[in-house]
Amino acid sequence: MGFKDFFKEFELNEAKGEFNAGDAMEGIFALAVALYVADGKIDKNKLNSFRKDVVIKPKTPYTRVIDSDIAQDGYIANALPQIKPGNKIKVVVSIQLKQSAKKAFGPGTQFPIPDVDYTIDQMTTQIENTSFIKKVEKFIIKVLTNNKPENVTFYVVADGVGNSAKQELIKGDVTLRVEAKVNNTTIPIDAEKPIHFSIKTEDSKEANLSLFTGCLRLGKIFELPLVKGLEHLNNFPQVTGSAASKVYNMIELNFREESKNPNHLMYYVLKYMRAHDTYSNKISDEDEAKAKVEEAAWSAISACINALEEQIKNKKDITNNAFNFLEQELFGSDLADVIKLHSKGIDEITKENIDYLRTKYKVAYTTVGKLMRFDGIHNDTFKSDALYSLMPEVSISKDESQNRVRFLMRVGSLIYKFAATNN
Repeated sequence: MGFKDFFKEFELNEAKGEFNAGDAMEGIFALAVALYVADGKIDKNKLNSFRKDVVIKPKTPYTRVIDSDIAQDGYIANALPQIKPGNKIKVVVSIQLKQSAKKAFGPGTQFPIPDVDYTIDQMTTQIENTSFIKKVEKFIIKVLTNNKPENVTFYVVADGVGNSAKQELIKGDVTLRVEAKVNNTTIPIDAEKPIHFSIKTEDSKEANLSLFTGCLRLGKIFELPLVKGLEHLNNFPQVTGSAASKVYNMIELNFREESKNPNHLMYYVLKYMRAHDTYSNKISDEDEAKAKVEEAAWSAISACINALEEQIKNKKDITNNAFNFLEQELFGSDLADVIKLHSKGIDEITKENIDYLRTKYKVAYTTVGKLMRFDGIHNDTFKSDALYSLMPEVSISKDESQNRVRFLMRVGSLIYKFAATNN
C-alpha cells in the first residue's frame, strides 16, 4: 500500500461539534449506575427524565442528588440489617462530558437518537445480569457493612473531559466512590477503593496511542532493543510544534548514537521530526509542502513500524508480553472493567476474563499489511482467534496541530466471544 492510500483525513467530531454517541453514553451510564445504587433497578423512564435535566457545560460538571436518603427507601440499603432509620445515605451523580455529547442531554432529548435510544433499551433490560452491576452491589454492601453508615455519600462520577486529557494514561470513564462524614467533616474511606468502568460503544476503539508512545510501550513490555534507555518513560514526548525542541535536546544530550542506529526508536523519531523541519517551513506552495512532508514522514513511520515488527517476530515466546500489553492498555491504571454498550446488548471484559484466557491460549504475532495482529491459539484444539490488533492511522498536514499519528487498538473476537459466555 502506498502512502497516499494509507493517509486519510479524520473527522474530528469534537472540533466540528458533531454528536458522538460514545461520549454521551458515559454520562448515561453514570446516571444508570446512580439509579441502581438508589433503587436496585434502572427505570428507563426515570433515567430519561433525569437525562433531560442534565446540562453539558465546558469546565463545569453537572451535579445532582439522585436520592437524598436511601436508608429510608433504597432497595439495596434496606436489605442490610445494620441500616437503621436514623442513618443518612445519599447518592449523587456528577457528569462532565465533551461538547460532542450535548445532543443527548437537556430538553432536546425529546427528539429520538436511535443509537442512544436502542442502547438504553438494551442496558436497562440486561443490566441486572451483568457482572459489573454485581460488582456495584458488592461495593455498596461492603461499604455499608464495614463502616458505620451514619452519613455516607455514594458518588457516581463521569468525567469524559478530564479522562481524555490524561496524556494517554487510560482511566475509567465512570467511577463509583464513597465519602463518609462525621459532623460535616469528610472522612475518606480508604478500606474501599473506588470501582471504575471504561465505557465503549459500537464504534469505539479500545485504546488510542500516539504512534511513538505505542512503539515505546510495546518495546518496554516486549523488552525490545528499540527502546533501550527509554524504559523510564511511559509516554513519548510530543515531537512536533513547540515541544519539539525538548526532544531535540534529549537526542543531543542522551541519544546521539541511538539516533544513528536503525534498530532504535530515536532514529525514526529524528527522521520524522526532520521531515517537518525540512519541508514545512521551506516550501511556500502549501500543497507541495504537504505532499513532501507526508512522503518523508510516512517513510520514517513505515520504517519504524517495520523495525518494531521485526523485533517482535524475533521473540521466541510472546504470550506473557502480549497479554501484559493487552491488560495495560485495556484496563489502564485504574484496572477499569470494560463495558461495551450497543444496540444489540452489553459486552463486558474483566481482568478475570483475561486471566482465564492466559491459561488456555498461546499468542502468535502476524502482520496483514500494516495491521499488527496478536492471535490466540488454543493449547488443546490449536484453533486460532483474534486476540487484539494494532493499526497505525496517520493524517499529516502542513499545520502540525492537525496531525494524527497514532495506533488504534481493537480487541478481537476471542475476547468478546469469551466474555459474552462467562460474565
